[in-house]
Amino acid sequence: MHKITMIVAKDLNGVIGKQGKVPWHLRADMLHFKSTTEGKIVIMGRKTYDSLPAKFKPLPNRWNVILTRNQNFPAPKCTILTSPEEVLQLSQLQEVFVIGGEKIYKLFMPFASRLIVTEVNVEVIDGDAFFPPMDQTWSGRIIKGVETDEKNPFSFWIVEYTRTRV
Repeated sequence: MHKITMIVAKDLNGVIGKQGKVPWHLRADMLHFKSTTEGKIVIMGRKTYDSLPAKFKPLPNRWNVILTRNQNFPAPKCTILTSPEEVLQLSQLQEVFVIGGEKIYKLFMPFASRLIVTEVNVEVIDGDAFFPPMDQTWSGRIIKGVETDEKNPFSFWIVEYTRTRV
């Protein structure tokens, strides 16, 4: 059995990115992401790795795994895997957190057993990266709601989904 958790923040229409960037900055959500993934294995695509600010490469206190076809991709202190099968093998041994982007989420959605989704109360115009749609095999419960304040311009809620059937 695969131990794959996907963690994502998306708008009301599934947008996760616009022009290579996350279209919002929500401090409370970033703190949630950090506390949820610290000490864990995080799986990301090359574009997601490239989008990280230099001071966060690699993400501190995590085992950073980059899935890319380029086995010589330069990412110091990261593990480079070149096939989804390698990630799936790893996920049979211990839980992995898929953190993006769109292609990586689509690739591992069929294997995920848990989703941690920050639902941002906004509709991004001209978003160009999306989280894949979820089907009826998922059941969710809200684990946290955050109203707007000076550090969070949009309200959002964090929902944990578990796969209820295969």
